[in-house]
Amino acid sequence: MSSNSNIPQMKENLTKLVNEKKEITLSECLSYSTRDELVQIAVTNGYPMKKSLRKQEMIDVLVSEITQAFTTMLDGMIMEQFESIIIALQLHQSKILPPDNLYYLTNRGFIYWTASGSKSEEAPTLLFPSELIQLALTQFTEEGMAKVTERETIYLMLQAMCNLYGTFPVKLIHELYQKYNDNKKINDIVLAKVLEPSLDRFQEFYQIGDHIVPDFLIEEEAYQSILNQSEGMEYYIPTFSELLYYASHEVDEECDQYKAVYSFFQTKIKDSTTLDKLMKGLGCLCVQDATPSYMMSEVNNAGVIFEDIEEANQLLCLLTDLSNHTIKWVYKGNTPVSVGKLNAYPNSIVGKNIPIIKSEPKVYPNDPCPCGSGRKYKKCCARV
Repeated sequence: MSSNSNIPQMKENLTKLVNEKKEITLSECLSYSTRDELVQIAVTNGYPMKKSLRKQEMIDVLVSEITQAFTTMLDGMIMEQFESIIIALQLHQSKILPPDNLYYLTNRGFIYWTASGSKSEEAPTLLFPSELIQLALTQFTEEGMAKVTERETIYLMLQAMCNLYGTFPVKLIHELYQKYNDNKKINDIVLAKVLEPSLDRFQEFYQIGDHIVPDFLIEEEAYQSILNQSEGMEYYIPTFSELLYYASHEVDEECDQYKAVYSFFQTKIKDSTTLDKLMKGLGCLCVQDATPSYMMSEVNNAGVIFEDIEEANQLLCLLTDLSNHTIKWVYKGNTPVSVGKLNAYPNSIVGKNIPIIKSEPKVYPNDPCPCGSGRKYKKCCARV
């Protein structure tokens, strides 16, 4: 289901991290830290360690704990995460400021920095312990990649099915896995590993009873409302290509109705980033079965100004058409058109709506968080 075409290059890139610079052990990396810094690493990550230990004893404890934590992280990673770490490490070697995921690796005790010279503007030297690199390289064996590939396949299926259905029964992923993998049964151990809460990755999916629920539907049991409203309907079964598409898209951006709405806004919004954010937000509202009139309020919040009421009604009609041709969670991945439940089109908008243009565009749930963490907004500051 997934492509491993980049694996040889990724392995070569990781190998270069070892061969093109002096190897350094995890113990040596930790030796640059003070006792207080060693204690902080342990406290931050829940590594058991007594403060009364001598520094070398602390280091010995942390070497064992960090190695185990790094192994656990590798055991739960998907290919995209492997690649992002390698790219991040390469960027830093090129004296480009390191991305946020390197700070996460630093906090976990997986990579380290030391001053590279006396000039304050010089970038620090990256220290990636050689034994941890070797552990990562073990993932690029035939056996290791088979595990990564299966884990990635299940992860992509969970992502796609959550985008399609919101929530769905565990048995459905088993059925679709067999459908797309030559009748091969899903590995329950790998599925459980992907669903297992872990300090070493952001938890995205949970199993609650006999259903899979994404993290953004956990609060206030929003998933239960979807199940109640969709009772009695049949799940839409996507083709293989559709499943791959919905693994990275919350809504069908290729459908004619989506393109029509996009074209309308191109004359109103000149900034492509603002336009894309608004379209993604409207698409997500469609999936969640928001009314077209509610979507119009989001348009107003984006600072869109209409020439007259007729133009506003034109957009309302386009949004209604988009809503009717968008998959919805309450219809189990079906569209209103396919189940014959169309939204009524309001004849007009009462009054002319002239919005106040906001200085900052709205941040939608799946946008990168403005705080710079690298996570999606719904998984970061939106949860505070």
